Amino acid sequence: MPRSNWFRLQLTTHKTHNEPVISILWDLGTCGFEEIQSGDQITFVAYFTPEIPIKDFRRQLKSHLGRLEIESHKAKVSLLKFSQEKSLQKWKAECTGFPVDETFYIHPSWEAASPNHPIPIAIEPGHAFGSGTHESTQLALSLLAQPSRTAESILDLGIGSGILLIAASKLSPARTLVGLDLDHQAIDMARKNMLLNDVRGAVFVTGPSLSLQSKFDLVLANLTSTLIYQLVPELSRLTKRHIVLSGFTEEHGLEMLNAWKNSPFKVTAEKSLNGWLSFLMSRED
Repeated sequence: MPRSNWFRLQLTTHKTHNEPVISILWDLGTCGFEEIQSGDQITFVAYFTPEIPIKDFRRQLKSHLGRLEIESHKAKVSLLKFSQEKSLQKWKAECTGFPVDETFYIHPSWEAASPNHPIPIAIEPGHAFGSGTHESTQLALSLLAQPSRTAESILDLGIGSGILLIAASKLSPARTLVGLDLDHQAIDMARKNMLLNDVRGAVFVTGPSLSLQSKFDLVLANLTSTLIYQLVPELSRLTKRHIVLSGFTEEHGLEMLNAWKNSPFKVTAEKSLNGWLSFLMSRED
């Protein structure tokens, strides 16, 4: 198979499977994905490099879906080969800038910034995921504005394209900027986008959060609800003042609050958009 041909996985299932399916996509090694919701159904279009044979990929996918009790043939799963080059060209042709609140304007690097928003952020990801279009990213951008203004140290846990750390750094006097991710490709992408936005001096860490010993005024965590539940002790350990939590749906809101009820953090602001929810958590002790 030519290296220019990647896999595209299209999977349609009930919206209640949203977060578990996202976890599956990451476990399978996706390089990025899109979500399209229609009524109670949600369609994922995910992209994968061609290193793994299709037969093995199908076997692993069936195993993962089986744990969710999703039968692969009922989930409308299809695997296609596509040209990464052609897909990126098509995405670039369709991609345009957009505002987030009155503060940020997210735009591709080949498009001019908007004069109507004080903080433009140029992003050039290798695929659409991480470009800021997802509700969870926009909610996190909205909530990080206030705590960023007084934060002298910021950690982005699961940095992705780097968009959140870039946004926070534009508002903050922070001398310490750290971006962490398990995926070295995400770190490479974030580094490029930071330079594109003239953000200097950030430290990038590839590995688990356990490798970090410092505490931060502000921690940004745009993850899945499952990951956030697992990371409550770590997030509490790493955060001195504020945490922006995003990446979970409204139906998981109460469960998220319960996960933090024994921590020193309380919700001081929240926002929702199209069924997605984000919290600003502040330390009370």
